[in-house]
Amino acid sequence: MMSSVALGGAFHTICNNTANSTLKGNTTQSSSYSDGKITLYSDRAIDGNMTTCAHTSEMVNSWWRIDLLGVYNISCIAIYNKNHGNANIKGSQIFIGNSREIPPLMSTDTNTYNCFNFNGEAVGRYVTVLTPGSHFTVLCDVKIWGSLKGATHILIHKTMCLFNAVHTYSNCK
Repeated sequence: MMSSVALGGAFHTICNNTANSTLKGNTTQSSSYSDGKITLYSDRAIDGNMTTCAHTSEMVNSWWRIDLLGVYNISCIAIYNKNHGNANIKGSQIFIGNSREIPPLMSTDTNTYNCFNFNGEAVGRYVTVLTPGSHFTVLCDVKIWGSLKGATHILIHKTMCLFNAVHTYSNCK
C-alpha cells in the first residue's frame, strides 16, 4: 500500500517531533542537473545545508527519492525549497510506500517550507517527491521523522531458523 500527500495549501504545522533525529537513507533522482561546473546530485537534499539543493534536469515527471533502508512509521516530513523561477515544487506530490512504483498524480500549490504530520498512517521504505509535467525538481532540505516498523513475524522458538519456523519444521540444517 502506498500513501500520498499533495504538497501545498496553507503553511503546515511545524513538525512536532524535532527532538528526534531525522531518518537517513540512500537518495536518487530522475536526473542530475549540471551547469558544466557543478552537478547537483540527490544527496544534497539531505546534507543538512539549506543552501545546497538537489536539482533534476527539466524533464517530464521529474522525481527525487530516498530509500530509508527499512520500513518506517513516518510521523513527519519537512521540505524546504527555493521559491523562485524553476526552483519551486508547485504541483509536486509526496509518495510513501514499500514500492518504487508511482501511483496516479494529484496536484496543488506549494510553499517554500512545507511540513506534513502523519498520525501513524504513513508507512513505507521509500519517500518520493514527484513533479508532474515538464519541470525541474529542486529540493534544498528534506527531513523525515519516524520509527522503525516492528517485525511482522516473531520467532518464538529461538533455536529455529526463520524458514523452518514459517514452514513449521523442528530444526535448521
